Amino acid sequence: MKNKHQNLRTSLFIFAIVFIYSCSNESIVQQENKCFTLDFTEVNIGELHNQYMIKSYSKIKKNFNVDIKNMQSMPRKVLQKQLAEIIIDEYSNIQYDPTPIGYSHDQFMEKAVLLVDSLSSVQYDIRNFSDDYLNSTTTEIAYQYVERMINTVESNNNLQDIYNEIDKIERDANEKLRGNDLAIVIGTIAIARSSAYLWAPENQGGYDLYSKTFGTLAPEKITSIEWKPIRLNWWQRALIGDMSASAQYFIGIGVAGALGAAAPGSNVVVLGGWAVAAGMGSAFAAVGI
Repeated sequence: MKNKHQNLRTSLFIFAIVFIYSCSNESIVQQENKCFTLDFTEVNIGELHNQYMIKSYSKIKKNFNVDIKNMQSMPRKVLQKQLAEIIIDEYSNIQYDPTPIGYSHDQFMEKAVLLVDSLSSVQYDIRNFSDDYLNSTTTEIAYQYVERMINTVESNNNLQDIYNEIDKIERDANEKLRGNDLAIVIGTIAIARSSAYLWAPENQGGYDLYSKTFGTLAPEKITSIEWKPIRLNWWQRALIGDMSASAQYFIGIGVAGALGAAAPGSNVVVLGGWAVAAGMGSAFAAVGI
């Protein structure tokens, strides 16, 4: 177990801390043309995503004992490395078996790490990817809906307004989309709703996970990313990162083909992995490391 964690940490530090990303054709699983339906009632991926996030950030809080003065005095790279190690340890310990979709646990986590790193290179905003990369990790139609969701978050800094707009996008998707397109959008909407609550301030009815974890430590003390546009509140940027991580999962991490082949138990495993991979991406996106 220790060696496994060390290997994952090494990969993560190479990819997420140094920000070096290399994408080969072999590492991208293209969308299959089969049309199928995911049963999202089997796993509440939004709720599971939040459970994983809260648990990982609780471990961060416990490790640092909310010593804001000490965290502020630490070199940024040292702090980022410690945060990364805590997050990867927590997510690698999740009891998740991806064998029904053709991966070992280590293989799945390595793909999740690549997903995280690809996001770090574009400020955790899927809109900043090249067209070629987007075409290999999502679908053009699904991307348009995800872009609408991100634009909604940029245009609204009120939690209820974001909920209302997401509801409209979901109704539109259910009417017009099918197969992989619908799966990507509905899964991302589930993550978006839960993520919006997770990060939004308490005075808007949110959980405000960042403040519960880091107290008064400003996000700029952790992240080396110069967020754009700067007019966005921190929690809006975190939400955009969550949605971007979710949107890449279904095809980018290579699960669409497994479900299309109707492997036994694959529906639950695909959904459970969605919460793991999107949550892991969220954990890093939220602090911009």
